[in-house]
Amino acid sequence: MMNRHDALNEILAYMRQVKDCMVQIRDCVRHKNTPVMGVEKPAMCDQQLLDMEEVLSILRISRSTYYRFVNTGKLVPRKIGERHCYYLEDLEDMIEESKRRGRI
Repeated sequence: MMNRHDALNEILAYMRQVKDCMVQIRDCVRHKNTPVMGVEKPAMCDQQLLDMEEVLSILRISRSTYYRFVNTGKLVPRKIGERHCYYLEDLEDMIEESKRRGRI
């Protein structure tokens, strides 16, 4: 059975871990490109949204192929109203997944 002193030490250790995580989050928010837990993501202002026409030209596919990819889930658009938008990173992930499955 745990005594009060041990329980208090356990709570303090947990609070130190929470504080360290909060400091990392604060630093990430202040310096948008600072990694949190070792993962670095580009800042939102550095990412450019691509519209459907740009995706068609990048992937070199027709409109009907595009809609088939969307309906089958190969391409998952980010919808802004009725518009389909993508980050370049989304397209790169889709291509990497196709390579992994041996389709390219």
